[in-house]
Amino acid sequence: MNNKYLKVGLTILLFLLACAVPLLVDSRYYLRLINVAFIYIIIVTGFNILYGLAGQLSFGHAGFFAIGAYSVGVATVQYGLSPWIGFALAIVLSALAGIAVGVPTLRVKGHYLALATIAFGEIVRQILLNWEKVTRGYNGIIGIPPLEVGAWAIKGERSLYYLILVLVVVAMVVGERVKHSSYGRAMIAIKSSEVATEVMGVHTTQIKVLAFALSAIYAGIAGAMYAFVFGYISPDAFEFHVSVTIVAMLLVGGAGSTVGAALGASLLTLLPEVLRVGERYYMLIYGFIFLAILVFLPGGIVSLFEKVSNKFNRNRSPLMPVATPAQTEEEKVTIIQHEPGESA
Repeated sequence: MNNKYLKVGLTILLFLLACAVPLLVDSRYYLRLINVAFIYIIIVTGFNILYGLAGQLSFGHAGFFAIGAYSVGVATVQYGLSPWIGFALAIVLSALAGIAVGVPTLRVKGHYLALATIAFGEIVRQILLNWEKVTRGYNGIIGIPPLEVGAWAIKGERSLYYLILVLVVVAMVVGERVKHSSYGRAMIAIKSSEVATEVMGVHTTQIKVLAFALSAIYAGIAGAMYAFVFGYISPDAFEFHVSVTIVAMLLVGGAGSTVGAALGASLLTLLPEVLRVGERYYMLIYGFIFLAILVFLPGGIVSLFEKVSNKFNRNRSPLMPVATPAQTEEEKVTIIQHEPGESA
């Protein structure tokens, strides 16, 4: 119980500190950078459901990301609809895309699944480039209006910061609830052994499609917020390297852990900016740190915290009480006085 209260207390403290960040950071550039980190936390948390829990590797999440962003851009700029309608469309269309990708790719596994999802991401990018009447092709979509609540427009880095922070909290809470639900346990079982899971009577097809759909919804929400933060989107922002970055973020943070997903997304978004003081060597330093984490922490950054926590708990665990000789004899008498099958 003490550990539970400690976790709750730390979570509340971190949330309060996060709420104070815009009051302490004056730079619009750094606030936008943090907003981008939050966006990646959302998408990597969703990817953790698909890969970290269900074990389905996807290199096509840039496609879901793009669908969310372009749903907002096309709805608001091209058709003049409300930004909230665009946001809702981002969720619905991303979910449908996740189902559409999940169902046909169930016949393939492992690296074949990864190749299939790469194809999906490339198909989406080609549609964005060539369907110029709707997506404006290489020129992209500019002038995306902000979300509005009554007469208040949610624009500017500070306002968007708090909105995305709320979405991050909701995304992580839902991710944890999914992980500890019956569906989450089924996903983990599928990752361990799909055949054994089927033998136990679990509908693995439905579970894997659900994982794809949930993961796509997260990516769609992240894409919608990306559109609102920048006000401009183009196909260049959703190329294949984005999907690779999402996979790398989860591996660095710790696959299977919601906290690990947040740590990996934050680190790989913010670290390059911190290392720019190294000038032309910063990418070399960045790559070295990345490889060091993968080699020395194969379970991700979160595994380091888990090791420290386990060691701390072992050191704090009380010694087992040792029975005195009198207590031992009393227990023997009690056992002798009762026949087998009788209640003590």
